[in-house]
Amino acid sequence: MAGALLSPLEAVVHLATYKRLDGLSVKDFMDSRVHGGLTYNDFLMLPGKIDFPASDVITETKITRNVILKTPFMSSPMDTVTETDMAISLALLGGIGVIHHNQSPASQAAMVQAVKRHENGFITGPIIFSPNHAVAHFASKFGVPVIADGGISNVGHIVKALALGASAVMMGGLLAGTTEAPGEYFYHDGKRVKSYRGMGSLEAMEEGKSSASGQVNGSTKHASQSPSEPHENAATTRYFSESSAVKVAQGVSGDVQDKGSVKAFIPYLYVGVQHSLQDIGMRSITDLQESVMDGRVRFEVRTASAQVEGGVHGLHSYTKRLYA
Repeated sequence: MAGALLSPLEAVVHLATYKRLDGLSVKDFMDSRVHGGLTYNDFLMLPGKIDFPASDVITETKITRNVILKTPFMSSPMDTVTETDMAISLALLGGIGVIHHNQSPASQAAMVQAVKRHENGFITGPIIFSPNHAVAHFASKFGVPVIADGGISNVGHIVKALALGASAVMMGGLLAGTTEAPGEYFYHDGKRVKSYRGMGSLEAMEEGKSSASGQVNGSTKHASQSPSEPHENAATTRYFSESSAVKVAQGVSGDVQDKGSVKAFIPYLYVGVQHSLQDIGMRSITDLQESVMDGRVRFEVRTASAQVEGGVHGLHSYTKRLYA
């Protein structure tokens, strides 16, 4: 005969007698000998105890030893992402925009001055590390904030990057196509879009260079500098030497659909991060990272089938609205 049932009041105490917690600790989860290389979509974070409202979650974070942001959001220094409007808007919303340098020094200085006139802090050359937990853990021992750069495409990715040690996330494609991104809207296949290109694309590497006809190459969709002003190309400097006879593309160019203004999009990301931390049972980014290190926040690897079933499926069609 089965034993007597326990009282619900004893559930938490009884749970503490289990020798093994659900999921994996960050140490076991990030063991590349077992799981190999992982992307943001390859894992989940397990929920925790929720005893506070999402509005209580604090998203304040450091991006250098001395610079503190109200939100962990940074816009990438790409010439189709961050110029004056983006940097000002990000600053007003608690983040920071890093103005690109694929333009003349005079144009870059003018943009910096325009941003500073709005009384917002601004840095031009942060040290960027990959969002690797081992790197983040090493850096944290020396008080060096880590910025997750690359592959951020939704709120879940942001929270996962923060959990693995990033102080902030650098967003390129996620902010491209917004009203504040450089460039004009145009229509492609019936959709309102803006140009977007990787800084390793040939188009980015040709920006600001004199052509055989003496004209200065520049996008007609965005104008970072005077068309008569050749300048050192930041994309070429990063990926090749200026004297390289043949430049091989390390990025692509295309267009992205209109996302509206960051004045609505960033608050959506902010509230999304608050709700995500609430789901995990964490009141701040600092609490999240400390709880990851001591094993209280748990992870679970997702199979390919789990990723499919975890998304929208079984519908003929559906509409996805991010916020209202």
